[in-house]
Amino acid sequence: MTANQTLLVATCGQGILRTTDKGKTWTRLPIFQDIEYDDIVRTLDIHPTEPATIFAGFQYGVAKSIDAGQTWHRLSSFLDNYAVWKLVVDPQNPDNIYVGTGAPTRAIAARSTDGGRTFERLSLSFPEHCAGVSKPRLLAMAIDPEETNNIWAGVEEGGLYHSADRGVNWRRIDTEIKGPQIINSDIHDIVVVPGSPKRIVVSTVIAVHISEDNGETWNSIIAKEQFGYRYSRNVATIKDGTSTLLHAVSDSTPGTIGLVHRSTDGGKNWKPVDLDAKPKSCPWAFGLNPEDPKHVLMGTKFGELYESKDAGQSFKKHWREFSEICDLAWVPV
Repeated sequence: MTANQTLLVATCGQGILRTTDKGKTWTRLPIFQDIEYDDIVRTLDIHPTEPATIFAGFQYGVAKSIDAGQTWHRLSSFLDNYAVWKLVVDPQNPDNIYVGTGAPTRAIAARSTDGGRTFERLSLSFPEHCAGVSKPRLLAMAIDPEETNNIWAGVEEGGLYHSADRGVNWRRIDTEIKGPQIINSDIHDIVVVPGSPKRIVVSTVIAVHISEDNGETWNSIIAKEQFGYRYSRNVATIKDGTSTLLHAVSDSTPGTIGLVHRSTDGGKNWKPVDLDAKPKSCPWAFGLNPEDPKHVLMGTKFGELYESKDAGQSFKKHWREFSEICDLAWVPV
């Protein structure tokens, strides 16, 4: 594991907290920053070639840090008026940044092609209200790491979408495909797993769906049947060139119990991972970095933080608990 590192916890109500001593002590953000120390920060992503550079989506747009999360500056644009729920950086061309917004503001998609200096609104947008969560949230976005023109987006109560031209045009997948379909339009998470075959893995509220033909057909794994609990939340892929996946499940949201399962064959078979303390709520986020694929963070809805040093086979709970953990990241500086 990388000796020198910074761990970042994005929260609902405590802004971003960070540690540089492996969790022994934690600090909140200093005052007089564009992200407040008691802000709502829902998403983090790391620059692929600049280890100390991190992007954050928060209640009032997008911010950037170039000092491993110690200070943050807003990337001012029309997104200042939107609550950002998801932000992803192109792993091959980090000038391309994709953003999804949602409640309490409208759910839209946006893109920057100049590293965040400017943003443009994309054609993907949604009704103001939906049945399940009052206002939709563009929770999930994933970039194909091998063919970065392929962008996937998923909306909590709004469906799964695919763009083959970096977000210019979109096709709705969950309602338009002719083969075996995704059985729910409430999308929670998406990952693209490179390999042969390449796998698109999508978590909906009740199932995990896997496609090996770029979304034309899907194999559905019902959460209650496979994992023992009905509420499927996050998926993650261990960034070591294998087909290892992690999946978070709970009895509900926020839930009273949380479990994590691991697959080493792209989702065909799953085993529960060892958690040294039982989570009291649904696992809500994973934090990974290709700098060390064995180092994985996991956080829950009620602020419990776990850490793995064996690529997600086992997790140990940190002493510190937080408000709701929305996202996690670590950088080797």
